[in-house]
Amino acid sequence: MANKKPRCIPPEERNMCVGVVCMLLFIVLFCWGVYVSDPRNSPHITIASMNFTITENSTSAKWDLLIRTPPSLPGDYICLEGDLQVFLIYKHVIVATSPPQRYQNLQPHWPHLLRVSVVASENDINGVAGKNVFDDIVKERSEVRFASRFVFPDCREDTTGTMSFVCDEVVLRFDSSSWTMATTKSKNPTCVYHATSIDHYLKKVMV
Repeated sequence: MANKKPRCIPPEERNMCVGVVCMLLFIVLFCWGVYVSDPRNSPHITIASMNFTITENSTSAKWDLLIRTPPSLPGDYICLEGDLQVFLIYKHVIVATSPPQRYQNLQPHWPHLLRVSVVASENDINGVAGKNVFDDIVKERSEVRFASRFVFPDCREDTTGTMSFVCDEVVLRFDSSSWTMATTKSKNPTCVYHATSIDHYLKKVMV
């Protein structure tokens, strides 16, 4: 039997196939762009660890945080370099605010760990309850809980400003030998995007 010659695809059919493939690719890219542009779809940040140290006279404190960003966050949502700001909250009172801390050299589509330190004294705490906050923390002795908020520069397409992430409470346990050092004892808290700006939150808690 003679071998059958392969059927040649007419130019019209070939052009139609190319057009269909291009259209499908355009739809996929368009849908992805719409998905990414909605900040509610941004991946979650986690707090890998938090250490809390308070001075023996209970007049100042320091928080050391290790923040884990997922692979799909840098580049698509937050900028690859910029200023990160952290707010620590105790019983609905912001007890510490970090100055903008520079981070850089993030790689798109790679996970990263960011280290942030926050220091505060009694005089730095917002609200009328500020002078009693540190004493209250020490009285808790066994454990203490902090909520937190992170503010990153927003690098989504056609957007400016910042993206704010609200975190679950971190449960810290004090070192029984000193009562001045507390470390993370809870599961890694999750931080999700929140549309309300930190300025709005500050006004609310200071009322």
